[in-house]
Amino acid sequence: MALVGAGLPRPRTQVPVSAGAAPFAYLDLGYETWRVGADYDGEPHRDRWRYDLARQERIRDEGWWHRRFTALDVQSGWRPVIRDVGRALMAAGWRG
Repeated sequence: MALVGAGLPRPRTQVPVSAGAAPFAYLDLGYETWRVGADYDGEPHRDRWRYDLARQERIRDEGWWHRRFTALDVQSGWRPVIRDVGRALMAAGWRG
């Protein structure tokens, strides 16, 4: 809701990313039109960083801007997330 409240378009949740017919990943938040996506990595991801890094590279290989955020990114507010996602959307052609 912080993204929408800041004037960005409403993202979809659990957006599939495919390299062929079947999705290999689902993004927590995404904008399919602009191929911009974000994931929030909570505490369970602490022990699976190798898998998450390889997944992120595959997502990027399919032409997506993709960023993983953690509690450290939002501990002082959502401004860094809004800034990064907004910049990615603008670079991909969104004009607000």
